[in-house]
Amino acid sequence: MPPTTKALLLLALHAACSAGPADAPSSGTGGSTGTGARVCPSPQRGLWVPTPLEGAPPASMAPIVRWTGRELLAFPASIQEGAFLDPCALVWRKTADPGDSIGQPLADSDTGLLYFAYNWSTRSVFSFFDPRRNVWRAQSLPGTPDVSWVLQPFAVGDRGLLLWGARANFNHSWTNEDFENPKGFWYDLPSNQWRATRSGTLAGRFDAAMVWTGQQIFVWGGRLPNDAGDVRAPAGLACKGGSFPYQCAFGDGALYDPARDVWSPISAVGAPAPSSGNTALWNGKQVLVWDGGVGHLYDPRANSWSGPISIPSPGQSPTVGKLSAQDRARFFLLRDQLYDPERDRWSELPPAPPGGAACGQGDWLQSNALVWMCFGADRKHEFRVYSFDTATWTVIPPWPNEPDEIGSVWWTGTQLIVWGGWRYGATPPNPCGSAPPGVGCDPPGPEHVPINEGAVVTP
Repeated sequence: MPPTTKALLLLALHAACSAGPADAPSSGTGGSTGTGARVCPSPQRGLWVPTPLEGAPPASMAPIVRWTGRELLAFPASIQEGAFLDPCALVWRKTADPGDSIGQPLADSDTGLLYFAYNWSTRSVFSFFDPRRNVWRAQSLPGTPDVSWVLQPFAVGDRGLLLWGARANFNHSWTNEDFENPKGFWYDLPSNQWRATRSGTLAGRFDAAMVWTGQQIFVWGGRLPNDAGDVRAPAGLACKGGSFPYQCAFGDGALYDPARDVWSPISAVGAPAPSSGNTALWNGKQVLVWDGGVGHLYDPRANSWSGPISIPSPGQSPTVGKLSAQDRARFFLLRDQLYDPERDRWSELPPAPPGGAACGQGDWLQSNALVWMCFGADRKHEFRVYSFDTATWTVIPPWPNEPDEIGSVWWTGTQLIVWGGWRYGATPPNPCGSAPPGVGCDPPGPEHVPINEGAVVTP
């Protein structure tokens, strides 16, 4: 499974931002600008049809992909030469000329906006691409490049982007001030302007659990970057032992309201233990902070916590029925079970079809369906799709021309599209034959050659 396209094993059936779709995936490389399932006339059912090479984006091992409701947008990971694929006509069309909008992926929103940035010694370029309008916009990042470039990005639907806290391993000379009085910047998308944010009472951090609640950005937990070992331990940081700051995590949080530029502390009563790397999910009323085994629920209206909750063993919960995207918005999907926080009730997916492929847990939530890429004994991938709309399973056989690694997968509601990845190439010369005796040497393996191949199948 490509690490940059495989989603968290925990997915949120969450309510999206007010301007966004109801079923945005939970992968940094997944996103949606539309929720409708396009139906192609007279499709070749059950056959994998290759995507054309003519007009395709440059080859990419791990492309960024989006579904617009009619087309698949594909970008190479760090190049702004993208294209839209019409899966019915099997034709690519180029994205707009990015001009000076160069950069590396910075963040993405659940309304499909893609943010990019690039850092120079004299200027940091900030840009975003809107797939719905095929439009680029670019400007400089705020402050000096050394300040804004190392801050953690968080995109908020069609509202804007927050830069705050810290990004890891940027060889930045962190100071006590960076964490005790952290800088922050808010990009307001409608006005196309940056402004500095108030520091609030929350210490700067990275790897925090963050989610948009419709009015505020929820921030909980986190830790210091590994290269911040020379700073003082800020308030809220708890250390279990070991070398600082590796065994330390924050046990506090806050809500940031970008409209009012106000930070509000989150109650610590009943809160999760200090931690980092957790996932925060929103279902329209509550936030779920999930650490992979135990979850806690936070109500922003009451500023109160409840829980903990944990997943029951398989077979102990009733089977889920049909759920529209709107209906399922009040549930959380934890592994392969759904949790209803209002009723404190669990339900589970019906048994998957039998087969020889190893599937594990759901990989992507796309077009109101849960998609698995299962690894078979012949090293080919079988796909399984569970539709919440129909409460049924669909099994899709392997792509006959499958590369050694598939770069991206997207279920449109009626079709499965795969594109990009890599194939093994030639093996470079082995330098180990000339290594002195007793000196360790790892012989090189075959090269990974990126591809711009793909295919579409209609089950």
